[in-house]
Amino acid sequence: MLLRKSCWAIGMGWLLAWCLCLGQPAAQALTLEDVSRQAKTLAEKPFEPNRGIPDALRSSLTPTREQSSFDQYGIRFKPEATLWAGKPSSFRLQLFHPGLYYDRVVRLFEINEKGSQPIPFHKEWFEYGSPALADQVPVDLGYAGFKLFYGLYQHEPLNEVASFVGASYFRAIGQEQWWGSSARGVAINTALPSGEEYPYFISHYLVQPGSNDKEAVVYSLLNGPSITGAYQFVIAPGKSTVMDVEARLFLREGVTKLGLAPLTSMFLYGENTLERRPLGMLPEIHDADGLLIAYRHGEWLWRPLSNPQRLNIDAFMADNPVGFGLLQRDRVYDHYLDQEFQYQKRPSVWVAPHGYWGKGHVELVQIPSDADVNDNVVAYFVPEQQPKPGEPLVLSYRLDWTKDEVVPAELAHTTNTLVRQDGDLEHFLVMFQGGELEKLAPDAAVDIVLRAMPSGEPVAGAKVAHDANTNAWKLEFSVPRKNNGDIKEIRAFLARGSQVLTETWSYVP
Repeated sequence: MLLRKSCWAIGMGWLLAWCLCLGQPAAQALTLEDVSRQAKTLAEKPFEPNRGIPDALRSSLTPTREQSSFDQYGIRFKPEATLWAGKPSSFRLQLFHPGLYYDRVVRLFEINEKGSQPIPFHKEWFEYGSPALADQVPVDLGYAGFKLFYGLYQHEPLNEVASFVGASYFRAIGQEQWWGSSARGVAINTALPSGEEYPYFISHYLVQPGSNDKEAVVYSLLNGPSITGAYQFVIAPGKSTVMDVEARLFLREGVTKLGLAPLTSMFLYGENTLERRPLGMLPEIHDADGLLIAYRHGEWLWRPLSNPQRLNIDAFMADNPVGFGLLQRDRVYDHYLDQEFQYQKRPSVWVAPHGYWGKGHVELVQIPSDADVNDNVVAYFVPEQQPKPGEPLVLSYRLDWTKDEVVPAELAHTTNTLVRQDGDLEHFLVMFQGGELEKLAPDAAVDIVLRAMPSGEPVAGAKVAHDANTNAWKLEFSVPRKNNGDIKEIRAFLARGSQVLTETWSYVP
């Protein structure tokens, strides 16, 4: 099972010697190409796993539901130790302590007008839950990752806007958002019987922003048994926080499945869940409620998420996609009733590729889960062709952490997917809202395009009607339950003649 707090980072030992041999690029010369050369050199050598952290930092710390996924349980960074405070910088920097799931350390470098210097570990920068725990922390331990702060609102304290910690995980938020879905540098062999490989960032180079800078730049070096990589992140916080990502990946050897621009999220249950509500006092619990894919031919496809009884993997053919993402569309507090965790504020995360990504598919992995601390949803792009070992795979894309709707303004989007079982039938109520559909008269004629896959046969008995209370349009129909029929998937959209009015709704009954 994938854990949101699954952690791989890296220790100091062998990497310190390796860095001394390679040398560190000077501040004024540091570019993505400099880090790419490090990644290429690393890929030409056998993978050497590093040492981990002391056992006490793993076994003595226990997470609870009340703690966010990136909290350090029992260990806290002291606010007064914040880096870049008192300096001419628009950002602030705090550091994560290794422990629990963060069981390896990453080397951090600060780049400023003086050049590139490592950020040494300072034990006194942290508060420890007990003196006994503090005594077992080596003085040269190192860090697990970092978090950036920026002023999202005028005349208020700076806000945490981005975190990089654990394996190649990172995440961000914008205005009026709450921590939710995460991204990763790369996904290797996800959901395969052979087991997933977790490459991890071993170094981050943080460029100190100036006093008027609205972006932060981070260069990162990735390492794993099968792959290395160099990354440049340009992070622009705001109403929606945007990350422009440039990457160079180098395979040590071929892998079975290469997942690019991976996203991870949590879906425990929602309005479409028929069974298994482990924390059933709350109506819904999820960080995202659907996968959205934008195709080059103009179609937008929405797949509501689920918490399946068994591992579920879906592949959506999407050559050179316009974009894909895990979205949290339900923004109504009453649908969650969780004042502490504010699920209605979780950001949608949208991947917008730059350049030509080639043939491939978007893969959605959904893993059975009974706890909201597990990230049990993964989505990524799988290219049809992998580069040969040693050849760079050049990747460029934008990540939007947003509460805004992503589909074009002229298209209506899915707002609700309600499901009910009745004997051998499943009954569906799908609601569409927005776009040109919203402008139609309540009694306008609207065409239903509703088909059962893989046969493509139309589904009989469907009806659509306008809802005056929400100005949405409700599509209702029934199909045989999956274990009693041959239906593998249902797809539906609304149209008016040749004009498509909605995105395509896709569901596995």
